[in-house]
Amino acid sequence: SKGAAEHATIRMCLRQMVEVFAGSGTLTRAFRKIGWSGLPVDVATNDVVVTSTDLTSEDARNRLRATLRTAAVKFIHVATPCASFSRARKSDGGPKALRSPSCILGLQNLRGADQLKIHNGNVFAELTAKVALQAMQDHKHFSIENPLSSLLWRHPAIQRLRGLPGELIVRFDMCAYGAKWQKPTA
Repeated sequence: SKGAAEHATIRMCLRQMVEVFAGSGTLTRAFRKIGWSGLPVDVATNDVVVTSTDLTSEDARNRLRATLRTAAVKFIHVATPCASFSRARKSDGGPKALRSPSCILGLQNLRGADQLKIHNGNVFAELTAKVALQAMQDHKHFSIENPLSSLLWRHPAIQRLRGLPGELIVRFDMCAYGAKWQKPTA
């Protein structure tokens, strides 16, 4: 299959990056332009992400972590989905809040699709932290991207990364990289 071929390529390239929750694969594209092999991972496919990987599946998460441990992988970028962590969610006619600073793991009494968003968000936060910790142990470079105001940064799994050797927080505005809005990001 094409996905197996992509994962096999990772073993042959000396400079491999993996973009987890790649979306349109912009970072993968940029790395490829400078000669790196890039493996974008996302559930949605496009011209860069050619294989769908559903990271809500424990089996898919285990396969991803095994891939990330290969020697060729030198850099891992995780753009954890912010859907349930966004502070833009509030009771002003738009999508309702699913978390708060005092209920980081999710507000009580959520049902259906909202409860699923919370569950998946917590799974993705745990995955992000596990990937980061493993990258540190394996002496690999990694980055985590989310809006600066995101409640992801307060999630217990992400908080466990704070203060570890080599931690560096970089704040930038997405408009400096072509976005039509400022969107402070870390």
